[in-house]
Amino acid sequence: MWWEGRMVPRAAVLLWADGLPGEAGQPAYPELARLTVTVTSRAELELLLLRVRAAEHLHLLEVVEVPAHVRTVVVLGLADAGVLDGDVTLLAELHRLGVRVLAPIHGHGNAAGSGALDRVDAGLTEHGQVLLAELNAVGMVVDAAGASERATVQMCELTRAPLLISHCVLDADCAVPGAITVGQARACAATGGVIGIGTPATAATVGAEDFLALLERAVALVGAEHVGLGAVAPEVLRGLDGTLRARGWSASDAAAVIGGNAVRVARQVLGRG
Repeated sequence: MWWEGRMVPRAAVLLWADGLPGEAGQPAYPELARLTVTVTSRAELELLLLRVRAAEHLHLLEVVEVPAHVRTVVVLGLADAGVLDGDVTLLAELHRLGVRVLAPIHGHGNAAGSGALDRVDAGLTEHGQVLLAELNAVGMVVDAAGASERATVQMCELTRAPLLISHCVLDADCAVPGAITVGQARACAATGGVIGIGTPATAATVGAEDFLALLERAVALVGAEHVGLGAVAPEVLRGLDGTLRARGWSASDAAAVIGGNAVRVARQVLGRG
């Protein structure tokens, strides 16, 4: 099997309750809003998918039409393209297995291009350009989180579908490794995409008020229709809709940022394959 000998770096399983995020407003289980698991073989990945499909109230997001009884939606994504070993034809097999999101570069550079933690930003490689085109073709969401500034902007210029930067902060707000520039944020927004604002893992003291300030500065920069939630502490998620409304947000802007924007991108991209 092609999977033998190939390490899946990380499969990020995003759990949302009561149908799709944004429609119910809040995840019912905020501590599961973003759960990361590691699988090292095709067998482990298939077992994970079987468990999801067998659960009465879980739904693997393959198309963005969810049965009414579903309480939780699971989105399966890979945080690095290293599993492909440079072979973009394997994307179709990953898609068949249920993967719907892929970050070509995550942190450090690979065959696709430079990462956010690399000292030299050489941008997207020729292979990275081919990979991006194939991701568009099969109908998988491209996640630019972890890519360098130049690679991110190039992906945004070349893509035929909206992009995500699933978890990030603006470098003007937090001087942490991997923070994105204003140029990256605007380039992503120009694709119709979404930047997911989160709490930096290296900033353990960031509280709810600090996070809300990060969120509002991102909205001021690219508009509420291009901002979503990244990796966020559970206590911040609880009652977030009410918190945003109390700060003067409109109902539509709050719903869009809490999940509606991500749903819009999923609907646009997943139907392309």
